[in-house]
Amino acid sequence: VCRSCSRPLRFLLQIYASRGSQTPGAFHRVLHLFVCTSCQPNRARLFRAQLPWENKFYSGEPPNAQEVAQRLEESGDADEALDAICCRSCGLPAV
Repeated sequence: VCRSCSRPLRFLLQIYASRGSQTPGAFHRVLHLFVCTSCQPNRARLFRAQLPWENKFYSGEPPNAQEVAQRLEESGDADEALDAICCRSCGLPAV
């Protein structure tokens, strides 16, 4: 909740911000930014979550983008409009 008005915050964005080998205890680090749209100017709160390289939730190795794309294609998970504008390797818009 907002610390000023106590109303619920709205999720704005999530950033994957790994510290990599520089800080092994924060290899999987995510920042979540929430804003209060009731307060003017808008108030913001940032939350950080992090896990070490070796943990029981996430692999320390990056996923193989081609394997992920193939599994999604085989499962029928497709969006023709997005597929037309996104890179098949990374999923980002190719514009």
